[in-house]
Amino acid sequence: MKTNVKSVSGSLKKLFLKLINFVNPKIGDVRVLFPIGVKLVVFFALVLFTVLVVINSLIAGRASKNLEITASEANFSVNSLMAAEVESRLYSVRKDVYLLLDFLHLAGEDSQLSRQAASVFFERSYFIAAIYVPGFTELLNDQFFNSGKTNPDSVTLWFSRQTEQIRKARQGEAVIVNPTADLGTPLLALFYPWQQSSSEEAVVILFSPDALAEIFYPASYNTFIAGPDGELLFHTNYRKLLGSSQNVSEHPLFKAFLKTGARDLRIVFTENRVKYFGAGKIISLGGLEVFTYQEYELPFKATAALFMRNVFLIVSTVFVSVIFVWFMSKTITVPVRRLMEAVSQVKEGQFDIKLKYRFPDEIGILSQKFTEMAKSLSAREKSWIKVNDPAEKYYG
Repeated sequence: MKTNVKSVSGSLKKLFLKLINFVNPKIGDVRVLFPIGVKLVVFFALVLFTVLVVINSLIAGRASKNLEITASEANFSVNSLMAAEVESRLYSVRKDVYLLLDFLHLAGEDSQLSRQAASVFFERSYFIAAIYVPGFTELLNDQFFNSGKTNPDSVTLWFSRQTEQIRKARQGEAVIVNPTADLGTPLLALFYPWQQSSSEEAVVILFSPDALAEIFYPASYNTFIAGPDGELLFHTNYRKLLGSSQNVSEHPLFKAFLKTGARDLRIVFTENRVKYFGAGKIISLGGLEVFTYQEYELPFKATAALFMRNVFLIVSTVFVSVIFVWFMSKTITVPVRRLMEAVSQVKEGQFDIKLKYRFPDEIGILSQKFTEMAKSLSAREKSWIKVNDPAEKYYG
């Protein structure tokens, strides 16, 4: 164990000494504190990294701003489409029920043909649970109630208690309520005016929210529908709200509608510390408000991934550039070191120098001139020795 520790310690020490020698090499008796190669690498890396980061940040910031506008527009467009689909679907339900009631009124409610027509109607409109016209008819979808979702007796009892909503419908007002808490299963109730013979009557239609769920976008968009008083009628996660009476009058989107008084809006709001894109629209049928919202950060995930890829590319580019600059700096630092070593030799009186250079650049020419200078000094030294040597004078 001690041997392994010493081995690792020795390796780290050697690595540290190599690093010191790399950063501060020693040439002769002089240690270089700031080598040219290191300065070039550090300077180039910092400049390149700064430029790339600034460019990437500017691009990302601009892209984020454009994406924010695009995401807000997309959410608003989805909300407008959803509101139109909801209105169309509700009008379609009303029209189909009106046609059935008109047929029953003409054929007679108790006739065999009327019973067959009602059976075919419920078979095709499987999401409709019941139709009720006070004093005229009460039609129940046997297939719906046979599934055990709710008790038909509780539906009949509930119909008998809706005097206020029926009164409003007889006066020409369309009303939509959520009887989920009363009936124990997700259902919506539509109260419409219906003219029977010469009298104004009301039609009550009970249907499953599945009729609306199929028209909403899944995944990233959440949609809910509220009545004018804030009663939650539908939510994309409506099955999680089973048996609960929900009110959204304190929801930021609903409150924004009350504050602005507009028929449509788009805002960015925060709920439970989460930021959202929000949009809403009021439809003409019953004054319902259709809201759509999406998590604010969701559209930016792709941008964040792109930003991280750009960071990786920046780091890779800087790394490759540093390697390239380091090798390029060798074309400067190696000849300079040889030149410094040659200077030390000349200082010690050694003039037999021949500096090698690969490229005839400034340093190459300087090395050539230094070699010529060393040869010239060597010749002068020999000449001076010849002139001043006593033996040479005597024998010469």
